[in-house]
This record gives sequence, structure tokens and C-alpha cells, in this order.
Amino acid sequence: MRPLGGGQIALRGLLTYQPSMTSQQTPASPVLNDAGVATWAGSLGVPKWRITANVNYTQGGFSLNVQERWRSRLKQNDNPAIIFSDPPIAAVAYTDLTVSQKIAAGGHEAELFLTVENLLDKSPPIFGGPSASGAPALFAPVVPGDDIMGRYFSAGIRFKL
Repeated sequence: MRPLGGGQIALRGLLTYQPSMTSQQTPASPVLNDAGVATWAGSLGVPKWRITANVNYTQGGFSLNVQERWRSRLKQNDNPAIIFSDPPIAAVAYTDLTVSQKIAAGGHEAELFLTVENLLDKSPPIFGGPSASGAPALFAPVVPGDDIMGRYFSAGIRFKL
């Protein structure tokens, strides 16, 4: 934490790199690399790169937190023998914001908070993979794990007894 304008600022970054995730269904079948692929065998998308960055500013009982979630672009499929006319699924980033205020009442401490997930209402890239095409209107045509909710708000109070 570093002092800034009467308060303190904290920075945090998380980086994940998944260069390979190989599988082979039978000894005669090819070895497939599922890292950087949108879906495979019903799993979530496995980006090669994923970054989560947080900036938190606190002053007294007030706190402001901004989080950025990003994943790298993804190939349509892990099988190199399949050629797609569609380009790879684009990289995507989502911004989240949380504002909170600590209060003291009756000898107890509480914290009021408001969170806005996907602050900029970013839509995920369209992906018509196997999970979307097998049952129309049952699955969203996006990479599993991407934010399909859009912007939403959460508010509440945390307290200790």
C-alpha cells in the first residue's frame, strides 16, 4: 500500500499462462493441445493467458476497488485437421467496480457496499461451438466462462457481532 491523497492505494495483479494442455483419446489418435481453445469435451474455454488486475483506494472507512478481468483470444477447436471459416474468438475484458463504507453503530462495525459487475456492459464474443448448437435456446452462443449476464448490481451490508 502506498499513500495517495490522504488515503492509500494498493495494486494487485494475477497472471496465468497455460502454454499446453495435451490430450490423446486413443494411442492411434493425434495428440491435441487444448490450451488456447474455446471448448473441448464439454470443458470451459482454456485461454493461454488470463490476467486479473485490482486497484484499491482506501481513505478512512471509504474504499473503492476496480478490477479488470481479461482472457486471451481462443481457437475454435483443438483439432488442427479442422479448418474454420470464422476467425478465432476475440480476447475479452470485463471491468468490475466496488464501493464500500465502514460504519460503527452500537459498538459494532459494519460495512455497506455496492458492486457493479461488468461495469461497461461488455458483451462476450459470439462463439457457435458445440455447446450452443446442440440444443437451440438452451445455451448462450459464447465461450463457457465468459460473462453472459451483462452489467448487474449487488448491494449489501457486512457486519460482525
